[in-house]
Amino acid sequence: MNHTFQPDDRVVFSREFLRNTGQFTGPDKPCHHGPFASGVVTAVEPFAVTTHLVAIKWDDGHESRALNLNLIHAADRCRELV
Repeated sequence: MNHTFQPDDRVVFSREFLRNTGQFTGPDKPCHHGPFASGVVTAVEPFAVTTHLVAIKWDDGHESRALNLNLIHAADRCRELV
């Protein structure tokens, strides 16, 4: 599912991505990987025709510079997806 993100939007990894990679548990917050990771979008760039790449500053200070938009969800949506 594509979702439009803007800089400063809070995000988490999508449930589908975590399940497909077998990530059911992980380190506690703050972290930059696994099911408890959360962060803020810092940039959105077009990629190919159908998706975008996003840059994310994770709550633990790490940064992802080119993460596929399809791997994340808005943090405020994560409760309704469980």
